[in-house]
Amino acid sequence: MKLLVGLIISAVCLYLALAGVDLARAWETLRAIRWAWLIPAGLTGVVILWLKAMRWRRLLLPLWTYPRRRALEAYAVGQLANYLLPMRAGELVRVLVIARGPGGPTRSAALASVVSERVVDVATLLLLALFAMALFPTPAWVDYACWVMLAVVTAALGLVVVLHRGRRRVAALAAGAERLLPRGWRGRLAEMITAFTEGFAPLGSAGQYGWFLLETAAIWVLQTLVVYFVFLAFDLTTGHHLGALAAMVTVVIVSLGAAVPSSPGMVGTFHLAVVVALGLCGVDKDTALSYAVILHLVGVVVTYGTGLGALKSAGLGAGFLKGAGREPGV
Repeated sequence: MKLLVGLIISAVCLYLALAGVDLARAWETLRAIRWAWLIPAGLTGVVILWLKAMRWRRLLLPLWTYPRRRALEAYAVGQLANYLLPMRAGELVRVLVIARGPGGPTRSAALASVVSERVVDVATLLLLALFAMALFPTPAWVDYACWVMLAVVTAALGLVVVLHRGRRRVAALAAGAERLLPRGWRGRLAEMITAFTEGFAPLGSAGQYGWFLLETAAIWVLQTLVVYFVFLAFDLTTGHHLGALAAMVTVVIVSLGAAVPSSPGMVGTFHLAVVVALGLCGVDKDTALSYAVILHLVGVVVTYGTGLGALKSAGLGAGFLKGAGREPGV
């Protein structure tokens, strides 16, 4: 059912992205791009993936110290799963990878670290969106999305604080609630909730928080740089005078689009978001669609290259992702 919903949404978005496009002209635009600029774009994408994996590892350090390589493997496999499974199920797949084997964190604790990471990313996206709105004419739906994000971030931060500071009380409430459950579930609910709240453990020192914020800032700057490199490939910096601000607006709108349920790989939703972003920057739709195809291709190459390499490095076969897709909640 989840896959069907994602496919329908992707099909509608792809139709909207293609509507009114002169495919012959879009093909000519693709043939004329400067392919050499895609090399630094791809390499920057690899650095972004590494930084995201190291940032996630930092969130898990209070629970478990493990090699950077294992964090990178789990994160890369999760990103690959996002391109193969619906509804961004890769976020749960990387939890399965990092929690496998003896001595690792519980799945619940690892999942809590993913929730913390996503809260930070949404909060950062909100700040970037507000900055873009102040300097760039954005449509009303972007303003609406910002208000929705503000509500989500506020609620999520409140939940994180409650779960961390009141984790003993939460565990006690869970233990009391177990009395209403069948005998087979008794003892499991409190254990899962306790492990989940442990995943919100503080980083331990001001230095760790500083590094975490620095990594977060670097990730968003580098994502903007990837978009700018592809601008250079299409000569949009000269022909349409697009600069860092336009690249940042593109990153913001594409990130908002990533929150929409879609088919595996964000086909359709990604392309429509890019077309909308570049349309705001004055780029014609034929060129914008060609740009979206190439920017998406850069992401696909980076994700498949690192993901398949991580599967091999971690000793996991392609069947692991197929089995992970049948896990409860994935």
